[in-house]
Amino acid sequence: MGALRIEVDDNRHQFWMPAAGIPWFVTVFGCDSIIASLEAIIIYHEFAHGMLLKLAQLEVTELDDWQDAQLGIVPHEMRRDELTTLNLLLYHPYYRIVDTIILWIVTLAEAYNWNTEVSMLDEC
Repeated sequence: MGALRIEVDDNRHQFWMPAAGIPWFVTVFGCDSIIASLEAIIIYHEFAHGMLLKLAQLEVTELDDWQDAQLGIVPHEMRRDELTTLNLLLYHPYYRIVDTIILWIVTLAEAYNWNTEVSMLDEC
């Protein structure tokens, strides 16, 4: 799990979230990052905190047909490479998935059950 860590910075604290996999998916992957956080929550609930925070930071605030972005949705996948920078691929980020937000809510509740920090609810 240590090799899957992605740093999440919210300007006040440093958190970590799990990436989807090595070597090709060391990136924010909504469902994969959420499931990995849920599976590790019993031994390291901070993964869930970092993942919840990062996905909340990337939540859609305006409609975008190119990225299939709808209000209130968190990303399915996020890439930073040449093709996405040139807008030739749509994964910067890409939102076309419906179950990620439900899993995000379930993980928020479960993370709160493990750490009982009300401040986490305010941050996410």
